Amino acid sequence: MIQHSGNPFKHCLQFLLFVQQLNFALFASVTGQFSLCDVQVHRIYRSTGASFAKAQQEFSQGVLSNRTVQQTVGNAASAAARGAAEQSLNTGRK
Repeated sequence: MIQHSGNPFKHCLQFLLFVQQLNFALFASVTGQFSLCDVQVHRIYRSTGASFAKAQQEFSQGVLSNRTVQQTVGNAASAAARGAAEQSLNTGRK
């Protein structure tokens, strides 16, 4: 006769606990690495003398004054308006 004492799922539970702890350790490690990268990017950004005001000015002078961008934005806006108008007309007919 074979006697069995203890929880028959002990090894399974230990494995699941190990996997959970490994998952937490990896998550904590990746979070720490991202935090360090964020700090380094912030230091580089501040050392260049950059600011949000400068970035907004460059964006408005460079991207928004580009004729192709203006045409693309206009086409997208008119297509969205046309789609919304068609949808409101179609829902009114039901």
